[in-house]
Amino acid sequence: MTTAALDSRSWLAWGLAAMTPLLLGRNPWVLLEVLIVVVAVRLVWLARANRQGMGWFPRIATVFMAIGVLFNVLTVHAGDRVFGSLPEAWPIIGGELTWNALLYGVLSGVALFTLVLIGITVSSHISWIELVHVLPPRLATIAVTGSVAWAFLPQTAVAWRHIREAQTMRGHTFRGIRDFIPIVVPLLAGGLERSLAVSEALESRGFGASGAPRSTDHPIRSAFADLGLIVGLVGLAAGAYCVAVGMLKWAVASFGVGFLALYAASRLAPSPGIAITRYRTATWRVADTLVTASAAVAFGIVAGWSLFRPEALAFWVYPELLAPRVDIIAILAIGLLLVPALVVGEERRW
Repeated sequence: MTTAALDSRSWLAWGLAAMTPLLLGRNPWVLLEVLIVVVAVRLVWLARANRQGMGWFPRIATVFMAIGVLFNVLTVHAGDRVFGSLPEAWPIIGGELTWNALLYGVLSGVALFTLVLIGITVSSHISWIELVHVLPPRLATIAVTGSVAWAFLPQTAVAWRHIREAQTMRGHTFRGIRDFIPIVVPLLAGGLERSLAVSEALESRGFGASGAPRSTDHPIRSAFADLGLIVGLVGLAAGAYCVAVGMLKWAVASFGVGFLALYAASRLAPSPGIAITRYRTATWRVADTLVTASAAVAFGIVAGWSLFRPEALAFWVYPELLAPRVDIIAILAIGLLLVPALVVGEERRW
């Protein structure tokens, strides 16, 4: 079924709202619901070719999830539900093996797997060209750099699939790690070739150049613009860390400072002075409004509710393992993230 694409900003809003519950807590019911929602949206929107090209990312996430579970069980000897033990004389891994550590490792692995699934789903639908056009001209350089970095993994996935199929047609079989050398070497060589091609294409299009000589009349203004950019990026990174460790109030403050600093940097930075040619104007449809509004409502409810009731999303397995609670408000708010799966095919009529 052919469907019209949603606006890239709608997908970014949906991805941010979907990641928020995973970063705020480890409640099993919340993790399971987010995983089901993401899988449903992904199956509805992604074409079969895209699912095949990006399928190895979930497999890699599954491997890391298994390694994380094993590492957590062997290194964390805490909890009230013991199912075995290793000799105490063994360094690091010696001690009691508990169901508490196993369950926490599984929940963390499911959260990691779902985050990867959200990332590849969003990256399959966003258009960096559209995002560059809606950003201030002063941030165009950063946007183009981000687009190149974001497109690296999907291009690598496609190249990996093509090289593997070519080697299979030549009769190459895969029995061990050494058998992957005929794939890894062409993959690295192809990556270098793509990097050179992208750099030449950007240079031929005047990337990083200025339409007029950069003014030196306001060096202080340029210095403050650079400082604002640094503070903004550090603020966003600090906010993400605070969310991951449960410091929600500090996270809100860090995000606020980061966004304000980036806005100030965009206003103070000198304009590149290059006119951007647009061959197609993005159209904001009713479906985009529904997806963005539902994502904003879900994000607001989940983030706000976790501030007033941290136990709504949190789940503690140490020192005592208890049954997780079900928070109806959080469950209903996360259910709003199913809107992209419901509006597919309706855009054409709107």
